[in-house]
Amino acid sequence: PLIFVEVALQEALADNVQKLLDIHAPVFDTKLANTAIFYSISSTQAGLRGVTFGNFLLKRVIDDLKRDFPKLKTFATLSPIPGLTRWAAQSQTEVLACFTAADWKRLAPLGIDGPTSPRLLDVLNGDDHWHEDEALAKALREPLLRAAATYLLHAKRSKKPLDSVARFHLGNGARIEQLNWLADTSEKGLQQSWAIMVNYLYDPDRLEDNLEAFERDGVIDAASAIRKLAPAIKE
Repeated sequence: PLIFVEVALQEALADNVQKLLDIHAPVFDTKLANTAIFYSISSTQAGLRGVTFGNFLLKRVIDDLKRDFPKLKTFATLSPIPGLTRWAAQSQTEVLACFTAADWKRLAPLGIDGPTSPRLLDVLNGDDHWHEDEALAKALREPLLRAAATYLLHAKRSKKPLDSVARFHLGNGARIEQLNWLADTSEKGLQQSWAIMVNYLYDPDRLEDNLEAFERDGVIDAASAIRKLAPAIKE
């Protein structure tokens, strides 16, 4: 094999990678599944690194799954956002614009008393286990989700998304469907994306149109809830 994809069958979009990979979770009856989650796509040959088979692979997988599991209606990923905190470190103005006056008011009693707070810098760098503080995590949820949406929709290089995973999935016709808070609380997840993950939706009826618009004009298909999180920046 040149490339393979790992798939989880579920009843809804997956929103937490630790739960998805929990080997102690009850065995799910695949007859009840209506959603297929692609959570890992791997090339087996080092010499093929950078060569994308994704479009061919995922179309083939979707067709095979629909044949074997006719009840499946939704095909999506649970994906990392590997460049988020790196972008945030270089785009402080855009990130701080995602914090409202109400956010700062909620954060002040929790040790983040403004944009220059050392605790905030630790959070943004992914160097702080802030997610273990329930009140702080709740106060950070909205502004950091806004920052993640801003990154995915507006951080670009040559009309294409700056994020490598976003480039791959959007370039294969997917849509940014949902951001998931505290979806990967591993050290890596905190350091690369504040533990946020994203679902890319593969709608078989829209793949070709999305792919063409993305390749021609860099158009990103995204759910309205994602766009509402990052309304301030106009392209």
